[in-house]
Amino acid sequence: MSSLAGRVALVTGAARGQGRAHATLLAREGADVVALDVDGGTDLGTVPYDLATATDLAETARSVEAQDRRVLARTADVRSNEQLATVVTEALDVLGRIDVLVANAGVFSPGSVAGLDDRTFADVLGVDLLGVWRSMKAVVPHREERGSGSLVLVSSVNGHIGNAAAPHYAAAKHGVLGMMRGLHIDHGDDQPLGDRDRGSGFPEVLGDVVAAGAGTPPPPTSTRRTPRRPGSRRSGRGCPRTPRRAGARGCSVRCRRSRCQHHVPG
Repeated sequence: MSSLAGRVALVTGAARGQGRAHATLLAREGADVVALDVDGGTDLGTVPYDLATATDLAETARSVEAQDRRVLARTADVRSNEQLATVVTEALDVLGRIDVLVANAGVFSPGSVAGLDDRTFADVLGVDLLGVWRSMKAVVPHREERGSGSLVLVSSVNGHIGNAAAPHYAAAKHGVLGMMRGLHIDHGDDQPLGDRDRGSGFPEVLGDVVAAGAGTPPPPTSTRRTPRRPGSRRSGRGCPRTPRRAGARGCSVRCRRSRCQHHVPG
């Protein structure tokens, strides 16, 4: 039997890209899917690319149906509590339950700290952070009523390290992790806190609050190490390193770059 048979998952930002991939994977695992996204023209004028459309969302619906699962595809903006509440109410009426939220909707725009204006900063936070919060608010009452459910919040590598070219995006993704940790204290049901790489897949993290980030590196204090061949001067994180002398304290490798983001300078 599929691991998510009989369950219903709501995916925001589901019209294309990783949102469509999430919806398709959940359907393949047996879940019915509520697929939610915008329909093109919104007031997000600071985002430097075309947004998803109803045509994209219809393609996601076909991808879910190809897995022989039910799908409810609706256009809505995660910046609107009213639109989210409407979709959740309809999903409960039509599908009877919501077991999983994948808060995936997000936008990106570049800009330096000095070059960003208030509107650009607010647009990214409005979708990438406040949109995640509003999505959770829309489904948490149902989760509390049922006494179970999974909240999957999609963060990023920039939720762990900064991004000089997009500090507003990094701020939003750091915020998603902080919100996940706070929500776990309030709604985690004593389950282990989740903070996983997106590649781990959904079934093994259901039943808890989890933040997923593509290719997420460990925080600087992590004890994980990238394997290095004997005699090699380069490991998998893109910075040349040589071993620290035996018995030295601190990081186990010496980085030759003074601005390495992963380890203390050698």
